[in-house]
Amino acid sequence: MVIKRYLLLLLSLLSVAGAIHAGEVDELLAEFSRKPSLSTANRFFDVLSREEFTENHIQFGDNVPLDSARQRVWYWAAEWYNDAGEYQLAAEYGLKALPLCEKSKNEEVLADCHNLLGVIYIRLADYPKAAHHAYRCYQLDKASGDPDRMSSSLNTLAAIYMSARQLDEAERYTLMGIAQGEKANNPRRLAILYGRASEVYHAKGDEQKSYNYARKALDLELKSGNKSGAAVRQVQMAAPLFWLERYDEAESALSEAIPQLREDGNAQSLSIAYNQMGNLLLKQGRNGEAVDYFSKAIRMLSAMGDPYNESHAQLGMYRALKDSVPKEALKHMERYKALKDSIYDSDAAMSLAMANAKIGNDDLQASNALLQRWIYIGIGLLVVMMLIALCIWWQYRRRARRAIEENRRLSERLSQLSEEYRNVTNQLDKAISAKPLPTTADSEPHAETAPTNEFVDRVVSCINKLIDKKDISSDSLAEALKISTYQLRERIKELTNDTPMAMIQAVRMARARNLLDSNPEISISELADRCAYNETANFTRAFKNAYGVTPSQYRKKLLSGK
Repeated sequence: MVIKRYLLLLLSLLSVAGAIHAGEVDELLAEFSRKPSLSTANRFFDVLSREEFTENHIQFGDNVPLDSARQRVWYWAAEWYNDAGEYQLAAEYGLKALPLCEKSKNEEVLADCHNLLGVIYIRLADYPKAAHHAYRCYQLDKASGDPDRMSSSLNTLAAIYMSARQLDEAERYTLMGIAQGEKANNPRRLAILYGRASEVYHAKGDEQKSYNYARKALDLELKSGNKSGAAVRQVQMAAPLFWLERYDEAESALSEAIPQLREDGNAQSLSIAYNQMGNLLLKQGRNGEAVDYFSKAIRMLSAMGDPYNESHAQLGMYRALKDSVPKEALKHMERYKALKDSIYDSDAAMSLAMANAKIGNDDLQASNALLQRWIYIGIGLLVVMMLIALCIWWQYRRRARRAIEENRRLSERLSQLSEEYRNVTNQLDKAISAKPLPTTADSEPHAETAPTNEFVDRVVSCINKLIDKKDISSDSLAEALKISTYQLRERIKELTNDTPMAMIQAVRMARARNLLDSNPEISISELADRCAYNETANFTRAFKNAYGVTPSQYRKKLLSGK
């Protein structure tokens, strides 16, 4: 089962294999659902064996309980559909298998089922459910004491937090997984974990560390002769190479990887490679070729139901088309925004934070387990119950006091931020009215060498142009300034102690106030549109947060002469 778990992480997280006998599998599962029988189960596993999908040829004798057959059929059906990219069906069969796995009392089988469901829900972008199942798998693996299994479940947890953009937690679980993988001395597992570390550090903007881990992963795959795994690692390595501006190396890595990924039927990694190649071509001004790669990625990712990677493909397609076919480009931007909204909701983040806290508490309790057992033996059940009651009361009081203190600090911080926001707005008002700097590539100085006030002026000028284009984001601002998003964030933080989005918001509000000052009769809906807001309600809320009054109230004061 450990080998099977390894294949699940390598193939299910990073690939979607083709299925020659998909129709036959569908028919057998439908027949088994209508009338479960051992003969139908055996025929189902005959198909999986012919496809070399299972490690061994599974067959049931006449004396096998029907519940045991159900458990294995539903579980392998979930793996089959997950491998085929039909994640909703995979989740349905995994949930049917789960209670039967629990009933079997086999903790290894139960852990594998939770792990599979965690992987499936990552693909469905349902991160709270993914975290729940991955955490249960981690609990069971931790109890087993097997470092190889622990490294597997920690890798799944890292994948969930990375997909949810909680990168500090993703880094923590990845490094924990690498430590366990090194204890297990499993090169194939370490290659996966090094690849995960490469993705995490790329997302955090540490491109050199990302490249180093990808290189280590690729070396392990090449040493073991695993061409399929090596192709996946080349795709991971291409990402930091792009941002390190080693474009020839990045293109070479992708050109080598893509044919192998096509041969393997690894649609997930192939779609990511298409995305990366599209961005590389876009950087070189080869927009027509980039459109072809982004188009392939969108078709594949949309069919697989992978909103995170599809959002990147939609944004790339928008950038490739915005100058040549602006109307079509706008459709891709709208799809990109819809995907982003569906991924980053606060409920998912809260659920993941709770899952993380629960894991931390379990680790702390485990370190005191031996001491607790001696206490139980020494002072008896009655005293233990009294101590537990006292601990619960004390924890309750401590958390209550902490909550009160946190609320007080939050209120003070909100007041401070409000004042800082108004100061930044006043500074930007002056910058907006200043003469804009040249915008051509030949005449504008590089952002990294420009003086402080000149860089701020350039940022404000670019923000105003992006507002006119209705293309407001940190990514688009960084692209306009010809720097990376990470560099933009660090430079603005250094100069203003603020974020790019806060600066964008300040410019939008300053523009809104200037428009009202110069033309009080302007309608609120037009005002919102000229400040790049799709919804008037959102614009009104932002204006009130910035100036303490709504746009209508501000206009009324202007017209009354107060």
